[in-house]
Amino acid sequence: MRAVAVLTVFANHLFGWPSGGFVGVDVFFVLSGFFITGLLIRERKAKRKLSFQKFYIRRVKRIIPSAVLVLVVTAVAGSLLFTASRARDTILDALYAAVFASNWHFEAIGADYFQSTRPPSPIQHYWSLSIEEQFYFVWPVLLVAIFAITRQLRHSGAKRAGEWGMVAAMSLVVGASFGWAMYLSAVDGNAAYFSTFTRVWELGVGALVAICAPWLRNLPAGCGQSWLI
Repeated sequence: MRAVAVLTVFANHLFGWPSGGFVGVDVFFVLSGFFITGLLIRERKAKRKLSFQKFYIRRVKRIIPSAVLVLVVTAVAGSLLFTASRARDTILDALYAAVFASNWHFEAIGADYFQSTRPPSPIQHYWSLSIEEQFYFVWPVLLVAIFAITRQLRHSGAKRAGEWGMVAAMSLVVGASFGWAMYLSAVDGNAAYFSTFTRVWELGVGALVAICAPWLRNLPAGCGQSWLI
Protein backbone atom coordinates (compact mmCIF):
# COMPACT_ATOMS: atom_id res chain seq x y z
CA MET A 1 0.00 0.00 0.00
CA ARG A 2 2.84 2.38 0.75
CA ALA A 3 4.40 1.54 -2.61
CA VAL A 4 1.14 2.42 -4.37
CA ALA A 5 0.98 5.70 -2.45
CA VAL A 6 4.52 6.63 -3.49
CA LEU A 7 3.92 5.63 -7.12
CA THR A 8 0.90 7.94 -7.33
CA VAL A 9 3.16 10.82 -6.27
CA PHE A 10 5.71 9.94 -8.97
CA ALA A 11 2.98 9.62 -11.60
CA ASN A 12 1.47 12.95 -10.61
CA HIS A 13 4.79 14.75 -10.99
CA LEU A 14 5.80 12.99 -14.20
CA PHE A 15 2.50 12.83 -16.08
CA GLY A 16 0.07 15.03 -14.18
CA TRP A 17 -2.04 11.92 -13.54
CA PRO A 18 -3.74 10.81 -11.41
CA SER A 19 -5.10 14.23 -10.51
CA GLY A 20 -4.35 14.83 -6.86
CA GLY A 21 -1.85 11.99 -6.82
CA PHE A 22 0.29 13.95 -4.37
CA VAL A 23 -2.23 12.84 -1.71
CA GLY A 24 -0.22 9.62 -1.78
CA VAL A 25 2.14 11.35 0.64
CA ASP A 26 -0.71 11.72 3.14
CA VAL A 27 -1.60 8.04 2.72
CA PHE A 28 2.05 7.12 3.24
CA PHE A 29 2.15 9.06 6.52
CA VAL A 30 -1.00 7.34 7.81
CA LEU A 31 0.36 3.90 6.95
CA SER A 32 3.74 4.68 8.51
CA GLY A 33 2.09 5.79 11.74
CA PHE A 34 0.04 2.60 11.77
CA PHE A 35 2.92 0.21 11.12
CA ILE A 36 5.44 1.77 13.50
CA THR A 37 2.92 2.08 16.34
CA GLY A 38 1.80 -1.51 15.87
CA LEU A 39 5.43 -2.64 16.04
CA LEU A 40 6.06 -0.69 19.25
CA ILE A 41 2.89 -1.95 20.94
CA ARG A 42 3.64 -5.58 20.05
CA GLU A 43 7.16 -5.26 21.44
CA ARG A 44 5.83 -3.66 24.62
CA LYS A 45 3.31 -6.46 25.14
CA ALA A 46 5.77 -9.25 24.36
CA LYS A 47 8.74 -7.99 26.38
CA ARG A 48 7.03 -5.65 28.88
CA LYS A 49 9.37 -2.87 27.81
CA LEU A 50 10.56 -0.90 24.80
CA SER A 51 14.20 -0.93 23.76
CA PHE A 52 15.12 2.46 22.34
CA GLN A 53 18.49 1.10 21.28
CA LYS A 54 17.02 -1.74 19.20
CA PHE A 55 14.31 0.49 17.75
CA TYR A 56 16.72 3.16 16.54
CA ILE A 57 19.26 0.62 15.33
CA ARG A 58 16.54 -0.89 13.14
CA ARG A 59 15.67 2.57 11.81
CA VAL A 60 19.33 3.37 11.08
CA LYS A 61 19.88 0.10 9.23
CA ARG A 62 16.75 0.58 7.16
CA ILE A 63 17.05 4.28 6.32
CA ILE A 64 20.60 5.62 6.65
CA PRO A 65 22.59 3.58 4.07
CA SER A 66 20.33 4.27 1.08
CA ALA A 67 19.47 7.81 2.20
CA VAL A 68 23.11 8.83 2.62
CA LEU A 69 24.10 7.17 -0.66
CA VAL A 70 21.47 9.18 -2.56
CA LEU A 71 22.50 12.40 -0.82
CA VAL A 72 26.19 11.93 -1.57
CA VAL A 73 25.62 10.98 -5.22
CA THR A 74 23.21 13.90 -5.70
CA ALA A 75 25.58 16.40 -4.09
CA VAL A 76 28.52 15.20 -6.22
CA ALA A 77 26.43 15.24 -9.40
CA GLY A 78 25.17 18.73 -8.52
CA SER A 79 28.75 19.96 -8.09
CA LEU A 80 29.60 18.68 -11.57
CA LEU A 81 26.44 19.73 -13.43
CA PHE A 82 24.99 22.80 -11.71
CA THR A 83 26.17 26.37 -11.50
CA ALA A 84 28.33 27.18 -8.49
CA SER A 85 25.50 28.83 -6.52
CA ARG A 86 23.01 26.05 -7.17
CA ALA A 87 25.64 23.42 -6.35
CA ARG A 88 26.20 25.12 -2.98
CA ASP A 89 22.46 25.18 -2.37
CA THR A 90 22.24 21.47 -3.17
CA ILE A 91 25.02 20.61 -0.72
CA LEU A 92 23.30 22.70 1.97
CA ASP A 93 20.00 20.98 1.25
CA ALA A 94 21.73 17.60 1.54
CA LEU A 95 23.20 18.51 4.93
CA TYR A 96 19.77 19.40 6.28
CA ALA A 97 18.33 16.19 4.84
CA ALA A 98 21.11 14.15 6.46
CA VAL A 99 19.93 15.28 9.92
CA PHE A 100 16.23 14.91 9.01
CA ALA A 101 15.52 18.63 9.08
CA SER A 102 14.99 19.33 5.38
CA ASN A 103 11.29 20.15 5.77
CA TRP A 104 12.16 22.94 8.24
CA HIS A 105 14.85 24.14 5.84
CA PHE A 106 12.54 24.29 2.83
CA GLU A 107 9.85 25.95 4.91
CA ALA A 108 12.34 28.58 6.09
CA ILE A 109 13.61 29.45 2.62
CA GLY A 110 10.06 29.63 1.26
CA ALA A 111 10.37 26.83 -1.27
CA ASP A 112 7.11 26.27 -3.14
CA TYR A 113 6.79 22.58 -3.95
CA PHE A 114 4.75 23.08 -7.12
CA GLN A 115 5.22 26.63 -8.42
CA SER A 116 8.64 27.82 -7.42
CA THR A 117 10.26 30.44 -9.61
CA ARG A 118 13.66 28.96 -8.78
CA PRO A 119 14.68 25.48 -9.94
CA PRO A 120 13.50 22.87 -7.43
CA SER A 121 16.11 21.29 -5.24
CA PRO A 122 17.00 17.71 -6.20
CA ILE A 123 16.89 17.03 -2.44
CA GLN A 124 13.42 18.45 -1.93
CA HIS A 125 11.67 15.08 -1.77
CA TYR A 126 13.48 14.38 1.52
CA TRP A 127 11.04 16.67 3.36
CA SER A 128 8.59 13.80 3.95
CA LEU A 129 11.29 11.47 5.26
CA SER A 130 12.37 14.21 7.68
CA ILE A 131 8.84 14.50 9.12
CA GLU A 132 8.55 10.73 9.41
CA GLU A 133 11.82 10.39 11.30
CA GLN A 134 10.99 13.35 13.58
CA PHE A 135 7.83 11.50 14.57
CA TYR A 136 9.84 8.35 15.24
CA PHE A 137 12.19 10.28 17.54
CA VAL A 138 9.33 11.53 19.72
CA TRP A 139 6.60 8.86 19.65
CA PRO A 140 8.50 5.97 21.35
CA VAL A 141 9.52 8.30 24.19
CA LEU A 142 5.93 9.47 24.59
CA LEU A 143 4.73 5.85 24.66
CA VAL A 144 7.15 5.01 27.48
CA ALA A 145 5.99 8.09 29.40
CA ILE A 146 2.33 7.07 28.99
CA PHE A 147 2.97 3.55 30.27
CA ALA A 148 4.94 4.94 33.22
CA ILE A 149 2.16 7.38 34.13
CA THR A 150 -0.57 4.73 33.87
CA ARG A 151 1.39 1.96 35.64
CA GLN A 152 -0.31 2.54 38.99
CA LEU A 153 -3.75 2.47 37.36
CA ARG A 154 -2.95 -0.86 35.70
CA HIS A 155 -1.80 -2.30 39.00
CA SER A 156 -5.08 -1.14 40.52
CA GLY A 157 -7.03 -3.24 38.04
CA ALA A 158 -7.51 -0.83 35.14
CA LYS A 159 -5.95 -3.14 32.55
CA ARG A 160 -6.79 -0.83 29.65
CA ALA A 161 -5.24 2.26 31.25
CA GLY A 162 -2.21 2.15 28.95
CA GLU A 163 -4.34 1.88 25.83
CA TRP A 164 -6.66 4.67 26.95
CA GLY A 165 -3.63 6.81 27.77
CA MET A 166 -2.27 6.29 24.26
CA VAL A 167 -5.66 7.08 22.72
CA ALA A 168 -6.00 10.26 24.77
CA ALA A 169 -2.47 11.47 24.03
CA MET A 170 -2.63 10.78 20.32
CA SER A 171 -6.13 12.23 20.02
CA LEU A 172 -4.83 15.48 21.49
CA VAL A 173 -1.91 15.47 19.05
CA VAL A 174 -4.16 14.72 16.07
CA GLY A 175 -6.74 17.34 17.03
CA ALA A 176 -4.18 20.09 17.64
CA SER A 177 -2.20 19.27 14.49
CA PHE A 178 -5.28 19.08 12.26
CA GLY A 179 -6.61 22.37 13.60
CA TRP A 180 -3.25 24.05 13.01
CA ALA A 181 -3.11 22.56 9.50
CA MET A 182 -6.52 24.02 8.65
CA TYR A 183 -5.53 27.45 9.94
CA LEU A 184 -2.06 27.57 8.39
CA SER A 185 -3.32 26.30 5.02
CA ALA A 186 -5.42 29.47 4.73
CA VAL A 187 -2.62 31.74 5.93
CA ASP A 188 0.60 30.27 4.50
CA GLY A 189 0.23 27.32 2.16
CA ASN A 190 3.98 26.80 1.86
CA ALA A 191 4.48 26.52 5.63
CA ALA A 192 1.41 24.29 5.92
CA TYR A 193 2.86 21.92 3.33
CA PHE A 194 6.29 21.48 4.91
CA SER A 195 5.59 21.95 8.63
CA THR A 196 5.95 19.00 10.97
CA PHE A 197 3.09 20.33 13.10
CA THR A 198 0.61 20.37 10.21
CA ARG A 199 1.56 16.85 9.10
CA VAL A 200 1.87 14.89 12.32
CA TRP A 201 -1.90 14.38 12.54
CA GLU A 202 -1.65 12.05 9.54
CA LEU A 203 0.88 9.84 11.31
CA GLY A 204 -1.30 10.16 14.41
CA VAL A 205 -4.38 8.84 12.64
CA GLY A 206 -2.43 5.74 11.65
CA ALA A 207 -1.20 5.40 15.24
CA LEU A 208 -4.78 5.61 16.55
CA VAL A 209 -5.90 2.83 14.21
CA ALA A 210 -3.02 0.64 15.43
CA ILE A 211 -3.88 1.37 19.08
CA CYS A 212 -7.57 0.58 18.56
CA ALA A 213 -7.00 -2.46 16.34
CA PRO A 214 -7.39 -5.04 19.17
CA TRP A 215 -10.75 -3.51 20.13
CA LEU A 216 -11.90 -3.47 16.52
CA ARG A 217 -11.10 -7.18 16.17
CA ASN A 218 -13.37 -7.92 19.13
CA LEU A 219 -16.43 -6.22 17.64
CA PRO A 220 -19.37 -8.58 16.96
CA ALA A 221 -19.55 -9.84 13.39
CA GLY A 222 -22.97 -8.23 12.97
CA CYS A 223 -21.52 -4.72 13.29
CA GLY A 224 -20.03 -4.86 9.81
CA GLN A 225 -23.31 -6.05 8.37
CA SER A 226 -25.26 -3.27 10.08
CA TRP A 227 -22.96 -0.67 8.47
CA LEU A 228 -23.65 -2.17 5.06
CA ILE A 229 -27.40 -2.01 5.67
